[in-house]
Amino acid sequence: MLGASFGFLWWNAPPAKIFMGDTGSLALGGTLAGLAIVTRTDLLLLVLCGLFVIVTMSVVIQVSVFKATKRTGKPYRVFRMTPLQHHFELLGWAETTIVIRFWLIAGMFVAAGLGRLLRRLVPQVAFICDGGLVNLSPRRPGGEGEITASDMSGWSQRVAERPVRPRQALAQ
Repeated sequence: MLGASFGFLWWNAPPAKIFMGDTGSLALGGTLAGLAIVTRTDLLLLVLCGLFVIVTMSVVIQVSVFKATKRTGKPYRVFRMTPLQHHFELLGWAETTIVIRFWLIAGMFVAAGLGRLLRRLVPQVAFICDGGLVNLSPRRPGGEGEITASDMSGWSQRVAERPVRPRQALAQ
């Protein structure tokens, strides 16, 4: 799948010589969804594919509002045209501007999703402090359950009261 996607992107550089169409996009979407279900990251997929969710929701919103207001006799359109990228085209944005801004938005969603995934995969963060490790994980040292507010009372004060040795002392 990865090789086919790179091959498609290679030949789809402007001016596009080939188009993916429904068959290719549905196959990619089905593969992503299948992998997300198998790896139990299906909710994470909503974050990783946030831009696609927004574009799809623009169509749902447009159709829903149009049908609801059509009954009143004055149909209303939220967007000039859907999917969302066509709305921006009708506003006068250049195609390259839309593509680059959508890349940036998609990149932010992917960064947020990967950050969440890494936080899940590496749940314990430790900092070297006072020659030892201070565990700042959201779990109790024994591993059972989450830390509650009562566990945290006075925690910051206890950490602040610990003596901090200068860097030169740590090097010796």
